[in-house]
Amino acid sequence: MNPDNETPIVGPPLETGSQLSEALAADEAGLLYNVQVRRDLEATKASPATLLTAEALLALTKVARHLHNKRERLCEGVNLSEGRFQMLQALSRSDSGVVLGKLAGSMGVTPRNVTGLLDNLERDGLARRVSDPEDRRSWLAELTPAGREKVHQMRQRMLYAQDLLSDRLSEADWKQLRHLCWRLLQITTTTDPAGHLQPAPPDPAITKEEKSRAR
Repeated sequence: MNPDNETPIVGPPLETGSQLSEALAADEAGLLYNVQVRRDLEATKASPATLLTAEALLALTKVARHLHNKRERLCEGVNLSEGRFQMLQALSRSDSGVVLGKLAGSMGVTPRNVTGLLDNLERDGLARRVSDPEDRRSWLAELTPAGREKVHQMRQRMLYAQDLLSDRLSEADWKQLRHLCWRLLQITTTTDPAGHLQPAPPDPAITKEEKSRAR
């Protein structure tokens, strides 16, 4: 579901359920960790706090990618890519259309990608371009009735899938997970507004060697 003008999400394959079970162990507190990930990180000789942070963030990354793949398959069930569904979701929040530039910003994608997504949605009769009544040089994107129905279908599929997970964790666990995810996002966007990881500080040993060579 990723045509040439849509940006695909790529990455190494995720473990199967059995592979993941074999990779996991419990620590002295009964909390899960990945044996190989811990072994790889310990080889870096980083501090315990840094290692714990890295383990947690890698686990979060794995979960995010797995859920993305699950959501992509749910979208395929109603003939959508996840990118197209995200655009339909964004358009569903407005009854008067959305300026294309603002749409790109709210979705966190490039204007070119928005154009490609909208072209496909227009072709399928789910969205349309209309002239901006406040600026005839601009265009708005809005849902068609078929597009609103598609959003409703997809939301129902997602709610059903999420309901199947509800009793796998306690209410307290879900609340804590929700809190930690939003807190982590709050921290990372506040400390690094550009959304990029900062470069690591130079290794003193390497810096010393480079200075020696320079002499």
